[in-house]
Amino acid sequence: MGLRDYGAGPRPTTTITFRGRDLVVRDLTSPEAQRLDALFPPPSPPLGPDPRRGGGASPVLRVDDPRFVAQRREHAVKVRPAEVAIATEWADGQGRTFALTPPDQQLAWCQEARAWCENHLSDSELSTLHRALQDLADGPGGRQEAPGKGSSDGSSPAPPPASA
Repeated sequence: MGLRDYGAGPRPTTTITFRGRDLVVRDLTSPEAQRLDALFPPPSPPLGPDPRRGGGASPVLRVDDPRFVAQRREHAVKVRPAEVAIATEWADGQGRTFALTPPDQQLAWCQEARAWCENHLSDSELSTLHRALQDLADGPGGRQEAPGKGSSDGSSPAPPPASA
């Protein structure tokens, strides 16, 4: 059995208890993740001298640069709600999930998802949902989870509780 045989199978999912009910969180597809990167380009760390090797060494990416760290936080504030909304099959005011939203309207969909999350979820709830998504992406031991492992059961994920 080759990798192609897994293509039509269910996406990795996990079920968490959220506000006393089961909520299915699924892994993002590669096209979804790429689309989010296009809508919200991640910041790049600056190049600078390697503090361990002195001024004569080749420049290195300075991931500890305070400005870059702040930009990463700002980026996460924009992207995490969209990732959680996609992973839980959240639907916008028109009943559309991210996958059913035309590409030219996906930025607005993400902005609506962010506003919904800000108005309906606490920071800790959003973190819990994002951690479940991240655990799927990391898989056991920090590796990508193989299809068919974990709690993938092929069922459709449930959306977060509906807004009032």
